[in-house]
Amino acid sequence: GTVVVFRDISERKQAEEELRKSRDAIRVLLDASHDFFILLELDGSVVAVNWACARWLGLSPQEIVGSNIFSLHQDKVVEVYRKKMVEVVGSGNPASFVTEVDGETFDTAIYPILDQYDTVYRLAVYFHDITAIKLAERARRESEVRYKTLFDNAGDAIFVFDLHGRYLDVNRVACQLLGYDRKELMNMSPADLTPRQQS
Repeated sequence: GTVVVFRDISERKQAEEELRKSRDAIRVLLDASHDFFILLELDGSVVAVNWACARWLGLSPQEIVGSNIFSLHQDKVVEVYRKKMVEVVGSGNPASFVTEVDGETFDTAIYPILDQYDTVYRLAVYFHDITAIKLAERARRESEVRYKTLFDNAGDAIFVFDLHGRYLDVNRVACQLLGYDRKELMNMSPADLTPRQQS
């Protein structure tokens, strides 16, 4: 005799199709970002990478997947990543830090991916390029230093005050002219001032 068994696998097929659609949607979302994403095994092997990261590395995602993340970076940066990865695996908590690679600055975060036993089995790494922000901050600081140098060394008295008449800043010549130190002047308003020479 022959036994024929029919099994309805339509639910399983539907579940597999939904999973495929979900993966495709995540891939589109990650590839649309200008930020960098890498999914790693605990040994540093690349499981997945988005296009922005691949372009920055000068490779295709297919060339990167399967390679080791530590072979893709400078030695100095590699040690920072190793240390942070060990920290994340040990604690089960994300780690955030800033790294510099080839003159570019990245805000970096490593997130643990847990299995059903709450054990870290993979790591998701996120890089956000903050080079332009860091350069703007440096330019602002340099500008402030130049302004302060000009302000403090001007040959004329300079007073800066708000709309309520409170002093925000005064230079060295203003202090000498009025006979007060800067700290005293900052607690006064123009109405409080009469030159000390007049009594």
